[in-house]
Amino acid sequence: MPIYTDILSIIFIRNTEDNNDIIQKFRRTREEVYNTVLLQGALRASHDKINPRYLISAGAALYKPGRLDDALTAYRYAEKRLSSYPGIQEKIKDIETELKEKNEDKRS
Repeated sequence: MPIYTDILSIIFIRNTEDNNDIIQKFRRTREEVYNTVLLQGALRASHDKINPRYLISAGAALYKPGRLDDALTAYRYAEKRLSSYPGIQEKIKDIETELKEKNEDKRS
């Protein structure tokens, strides 16, 4: 369970009975965790114009709650930085397929 987030870190604790009091008092939401990952990814990506890992992390954090368009954008920026990085093209294709299916479902 995430119990703390700030600009530099996320602290997790095991979800056990012994930790219930701490979890009840300090538990962070998924949104807070994703926001921390996104903030870090954006800050670091703006300073390091070569490394795609920050953008890949941002893409994953955006994908998890279903923000497919934003996730696709992050992965495309990562691809521009290093197109040979393993898995980037696959993630882009997967998200494009998901978006296409989602749009087809809306039309039906």
